[in-house]
Amino acid sequence: MIFFTFNIHVSCFPLLIKTFLFIIGGSDNLTKESNRYIVFNSTDSNFVLGNAQVLNVYPIVYCSDGFCELTGYARAELMQKSCACKFLYGVETNEAMKIQIQKALDEKREFKTELIFYKKS
Repeated sequence: MIFFTFNIHVSCFPLLIKTFLFIIGGSDNLTKESNRYIVFNSTDSNFVLGNAQVLNVYPIVYCSDGFCELTGYARAELMQKSCACKFLYGVETNEAMKIQIQKALDEKREFKTELIFYKKS
């Protein structure tokens, strides 16, 4: 399986929610033991914007080119999906963190965590 570890930073605004995904490790063909990691360039912007007025779903209304490239999804595939990025969840995605992400969105508060997400295969 293909997996990446992300740092999620949700910033809530009155009308929009911005979710940043920063890659901090992992790779398609490398094992954890290889000590080789993808280099994150801080000038890249990997994020989605969600509509904060549509409760529980917070649909994506914009996604950056970097986000599309990082996840393997085309922009059209991402529109109207949840900005909680549930479509990137997989078997190794922490269940407690899934709940915490949704809770942070519902409460419109910032939340940061590290989480395993899966690229589109």
